[in-house]
Amino acid sequence: MPKEDMWQRFSGPATRVVQYAQEECRKLGGNTVGTEHLLLGLVREGEGVAARVLERLGVSIGRVRHEVQRMLGLPEGRMSPIVPLRLSSEAKRVLELALEEARELDPRLGLPNYIDTEHLLLGLIRQTDSQAAQVLSALSVDRDQVRCEVIKQLEGAGGG
Repeated sequence: MPKEDMWQRFSGPATRVVQYAQEECRKLGGNTVGTEHLLLGLVREGEGVAARVLERLGVSIGRVRHEVQRMLGLPEGRMSPIVPLRLSSEAKRVLELALEEARELDPRLGLPNYIDTEHLLLGLIRQTDSQAAQVLSALSVDRDQVRCEVIKQLEGAGGG
């Protein structure tokens, strides 16, 4: 699938997650958006299914940011210059997995075929060797627990 087609499938909140991930990458002095930045973007977005699930599991922006800085060995306040950012190969894979999740979940729940924050979160937890997976593990967040919470949220939203 061409890249532009994938971006057109992103909901408003999912698009904000990617924008926030880019901002978080810059705040941490980076020039490549990784899975850890996508995780920060998901928590920061605050309103989507993913943010609600992460909040329910005790994952806050402060805890994630602290853990990312600790893992990467970064001091606070390292702002990178405004340059075009690229996605890491792991982050690109997360987006592909998010599309797979959307295709698998949406028809079952009767939703249109689009990528939303929950699909990004599910893609993120499927990328088990990523920085984000390490952060979630350090915060005692279990992949199966995340998937279960997402399904609960979606079924609750679809049934209302």
